[in-house]
Amino acid sequence: YSAVAIASDNAHSRRLASAPDGHLEVDFSIALRLDPLEPDSYEQLYPKFMENDFPTHMTSNMLAAVTDLGLFPISLQDCVVAELSLVLPPNATEPSLYWASSIAETVTEVTLGLVFNNYTEDIQAILLVLPPTFNHKLRTLADFRVLRQGGLDDLPVAQEEGSWIDTRSSDMIRIHIAESARINAGGYAFQLPVFIPYEVPPENIWFLCLCTSRACNSPTHSSVVTAFALPGFNIGERHPHTIVVSATMKRSCFTDGIVVLGIVWLYLVTSAGG
Repeated sequence: YSAVAIASDNAHSRRLASAPDGHLEVDFSIALRLDPLEPDSYEQLYPKFMENDFPTHMTSNMLAAVTDLGLFPISLQDCVVAELSLVLPPNATEPSLYWASSIAETVTEVTLGLVFNNYTEDIQAILLVLPPTFNHKLRTLADFRVLRQGGLDDLPVAQEEGSWIDTRSSDMIRIHIAESARINAGGYAFQLPVFIPYEVPPENIWFLCLCTSRACNSPTHSSVVTAFALPGFNIGERHPHTIVVSATMKRSCFTDGIVVLGIVWLYLVTSAGG
């Protein structure tokens, strides 16, 4: 733009001393409805934006708004509408928490999961926050597993950056997503070894958070767009999906009778990346 001076015309308006000369770029966004029949759905809005007379309507509305605000009238020579881009916000549901055992002062495998109902490109990190006095026991990258549940694609973690998880805090793990990567729809889970304290704290809540930056360090961080709060388990509590199976084997020459007690987990996962 060329330099212009601003002169106060009256107490209720502002006017430029000379007309601006340059390029004006207007960015705007619209919250879309998922129902394709709604007026604010992508299916209804896209054809309107691509109509030949849309630039004319855009310029006339801008000029009217400038006049209504008492600003210096501007002359628009041309209006070009760029190709629209559809940005889907993260739509995640079905948060879950699984634990292999709940014996006090032992290390067990804990798995936190969620389901993305559509793809998203806005997430830069996934944050796991443990309850107070619970501590993760991650020592190497191999101790942490990203699991795929029902989806076709692996989670696009930032493997090219080397260490793609931040484990510096004993009660927090931050998973880094690759730059500009798309998380496709599907279920994902995160499995890690966790030390169970002698007694659970009053605030026995596990958090699974989706972040738009890698700076997130708590469920209340400004970059957290979704935070799932999952009630924790108590000492000695079995997971609801645990089944105890008992059976009596026939008498043999080696034993009088054997009772087999086992724990079967109804939790099928596919490892991402091997």
